[in-house]
Amino acid sequence: GSPCIPIVADARDEAQVGRLVARTVEQFGRVDILVNNVGWSDRSPLASLDYASWRQEFSLNLDPAFFGSRA
Repeated sequence: GSPCIPIVADARDEAQVGRLVARTVEQFGRVDILVNNVGWSDRSPLASLDYASWRQEFSLNLDPAFFGSRA
């Protein structure tokens, strides 16, 4: 089987994602595939969302992909 290493990280935190990628590169030499598998939806009607809720949902669904891809 292929080796794997457990890494706990909050995908919403750019520094933690950077450490995750750095640890992966340290262990395996490179990153070949990045799977951005995080997401959440309030499922409230858009008209009832306040801006803070909108930003929270938007950030959770897009920032981890940005952080991981950039790292």
